[in-house]
Amino acid sequence: MTSMALAATLFGPEDLRMVERPLDPLASGMVRIRFGAGGICGSDMHYYRHARTGDFVVTSPLVLGHEIAGEVVEIAGAAPSLKIGDRVAVNPSRWCGHCKPCRESRQNLCENIFFMGSASKTPHMQGGFASQFDAIPAQCVKIPDHVSYQAAALAWEAAKLLPDNDDLTAYILWQGGSFIKNRDQQYADVFYKALVRRNGQTVLGAEADRQRWFPIIDNNGNIVPANSRVELPAEQPETQPMEEPNGNESSEELDAKNLPASPGQSESVKGYEYVVQKGDSLASIAQEFAKAGVIVSREELLAANPGLDPARLRVGQRMFVPANPD
Repeated sequence: MTSMALAATLFGPEDLRMVERPLDPLASGMVRIRFGAGGICGSDMHYYRHARTGDFVVTSPLVLGHEIAGEVVEIAGAAPSLKIGDRVAVNPSRWCGHCKPCRESRQNLCENIFFMGSASKTPHMQGGFASQFDAIPAQCVKIPDHVSYQAAALAWEAAKLLPDNDDLTAYILWQGGSFIKNRDQQYADVFYKALVRRNGQTVLGAEADRQRWFPIIDNNGNIVPANSRVELPAEQPETQPMEEPNGNESSEELDAKNLPASPGQSESVKGYEYVVQKGDSLASIAQEFAKAGVIVSREELLAANPGLDPARLRVGQRMFVPANPD
């Protein structure tokens, strides 16, 4: 392992130096991260210009940086959610885990919180503008391979701009979580917690809290309650396999091709209309409905949707999901 790290260290007003310093052995319960990218915050600029920000005065050399992302290179102790090589965005807050808010899972209100690259405590907590730095596993949020370190480093700051208990914020969090929930449930859980904890007073946030996961939203934008029933025709005509756009049809026309015509039978069966989302499969759809108390198998989905090609599900495609008999 590398025994030295190069760090952007502040010694006083406009006295910022690149200092090579030795790395201590990694303490138990910590992870070591190789710097990938970082963002320069307004507080970093205040520290640089004045060696202080507000009431927080730099009294000893301080490594700046709290908008950071990088790669896990060493783990000491238990970190079940992480492994060496994971790409992570780093939450700059480090909570105590013992005070009343922490015990109530409200770590953002920790009474003893430390903040990376900040002079709010003495001794100061060093920041992440270093070739390698340490964090606790709970600070690390894994990021997909297609997300750059630069984007991940700004994610924490960007999230702060979203107002709490706001319908649009709740919908953005729902969209993000729903998009990846079938690919990476641990990553989707970050969106779920933000939806419930920061937007629990919205209709969408409250329903997510009640269902303990992302609720289903129909094609009209309405939340489908876990125990609701809708009346749909018992038989549906065979749908044609999806065709590639030929450049002459609007998206509305292409969507309409995927809708069953009204068959007009008087007999009906209880169930749901589901709109296919990116990453869906018949198995994942069945799992999602199971969480809402509706048990349906892959075979039942195929039987309820004649002509459905499970290998060619398309985003926006409408499906009938039969409900449990009462």
